[in-house]
Amino acid sequence: MQYLATHPRPDVVLLDMQMPRMNGCDTVSAIRRNPAYQGIQLFAVSGADQETMRVPMGKRGVNRWFSKPLNPEEFASQLRSQAKAGFNIA
Repeated sequence: MQYLATHPRPDVVLLDMQMPRMNGCDTVSAIRRNPAYQGIQLFAVSGADQETMRVPMGKRGVNRWFSKPLNPEEFASQLRSQAKAGFNIA
């Protein structure tokens, strides 16, 4: 959240869902509640599955969920497709 507040607004944010100071679920909620961040796409990375973490998908939650261990080719392909669409990735 500190990064978003002090840098230009990105179009895509990649979140580790098990962060030490603010967990991913709270971070997703904070981003989705803030009108300044409307339209940001959120990609989640976690060792837990999306249902266990109780993070919604879509407009109120994350746009994509990547489970660990990551498939590097799929992960890179998804990020590349977003970058080609002209998104600013943070």
